[in-house]
Amino acid sequence: MASKRQSSSKARTHHASDKKTKQHDTASKRSENREKASSSKQKPKSGFSVFKRILVVIALLTVLFIYFLDITEVNSNAMMPALSRGDVVVVFAPAFVSLNFESGEIANIERSSNDLAPNFLRVMGVPNQTISYEDDQLVIDGIRPKRFQLTNDAIIRPIDEPDIWRETLSNGMNYRIILPKQGLHGSMRGEFKIESDTYFVVGDNRMASYDSRQSGVIVQKAIKGKPLFILYASHNDGILGHYFKGIY
Repeated sequence: MASKRQSSSKARTHHASDKKTKQHDTASKRSENREKASSSKQKPKSGFSVFKRILVVIALLTVLFIYFLDITEVNSNAMMPALSRGDVVVVFAPAFVSLNFESGEIANIERSSNDLAPNFLRVMGVPNQTISYEDDQLVIDGIRPKRFQLTNDAIIRPIDEPDIWRETLSNGMNYRIILPKQGLHGSMRGEFKIESDTYFVVGDNRMASYDSRQSGVIVQKAIKGKPLFILYASHNDGILGHYFKGIY
């Protein structure tokens, strides 16, 4: 009798244990199902969040281009070798703000559609400076920029191929200029005491530039901005073939 009772008690205990195990398994499955449902509901939210971020980035880039950047094509070879005709340049051109320039910086100049004057020139004289010029030579506040010839005269080259020089200003700014072998000889002579809100601009290609030596100083309002980099180079010498090239 006692053994029967013990056996019955064990059976009840085993049955209760199985019941608890089944209940635990059922609860685990329900929990897993809830987690799966929750994760499946969250996935579209995550995707939508990424989409919203992309829209925000696009909106910021649009605002950046509208109010701070411009894309302009170079219309002449006046700034060779830094810029060539046909180069497409990204310009820092903040709206409603007038930029200040130092001697040696390149300016993107506003020109009418009928004006063939260069739309990029280098600022050589800033307000309150005195600048004099004779053909390709400039003197700024009594100081003539230093020059170092980069082309080698020992190498025989065609007579019409120009020389390239490195020109350095007193503020340390330096850049390359182009000069014919025989130099420039003409009647371009003059002197300016540069007033406020005006600049004296000259092309790096001194033999093929229409600039302040012929037309006088330009007003600050005529300057759109400063070039940042060449987006598309007319010559195949960018970082990616025709694309992405620094201005130097």
